[in-house]
Amino acid sequence: MPFKRKRSSLVLRQEEITFLGGITSSRTEPYSKVKRAKMLMAYARGESISKIARKEQTDRPVVERCVDKALSGGVMTALRDLARSRTSPSNI
Repeated sequence: MPFKRKRSSLVLRQEEITFLGGITSSRTEPYSKVKRAKMLMAYARGESISKIARKEQTDRPVVERCVDKALSGGVMTALRDLARSRTSPSNI
């Protein structure tokens, strides 16, 4: 018996699908952005997180974070790299 999803499904508008499709086929976008766009497209098609992780050769928490960001803040939020704390050279 297959498991039921605990997360809600990701419903994309037509312009979001077109936008993500352009990113997934881009050769000039950063690799991480292309990878996240592919994850979002696959999740919106109904694929499981485990299957997406295997297909994108990553682990489940990465896919889960990407999907959760898209569900809470939208597609554009999920595609962006979040700012990380930086250590100043004087602290090294």
